[in-house]
Amino acid sequence: MAFNEDSRVKIPAILHLIRLGFTYIPQGEQYRREDTNIFQTIFTESILKLNPHLDESDIKRLLDEITLELGFDDLGRKFFHRLTSGRWIQKNLIQNQHLSSLRDWQLPMLMNGQVTVEDAEERIEPKTQLSI
Repeated sequence: MAFNEDSRVKIPAILHLIRLGFTYIPQGEQYRREDTNIFQTIFTESILKLNPHLDESDIKRLLDEITLELGFDDLGRKFFHRLTSGRWIQKNLIQNQHLSSLRDWQLPMLMNGQVTVEDAEERIEPKTQLSI
């Protein structure tokens, strides 16, 4: 049996990513815009999940804006800035800090037996959410 890059690298990587929850799209089913490499249907579905108030024309305008930004050959810096400059990033940072302080407060107590897992679950605020 001959071993090559597909059998040693590509296929195991694909299997691992599928186990992590990613979706594999075979090459024959990859319908993407050639100018940006963005999968337009996946992009549209994802934007609608996050922003249900938008309509098709808003999403098309957003995709056109991103296409223009990527067309200036800045290696995606403006696209990255667009993703990381929203208010929701600040909200997530605040939530992450809150969760980190909660972890730092409860972990030592769990480690030395001052509190059990059941006690810790009761102390966690039900309002805390993790957004990814």
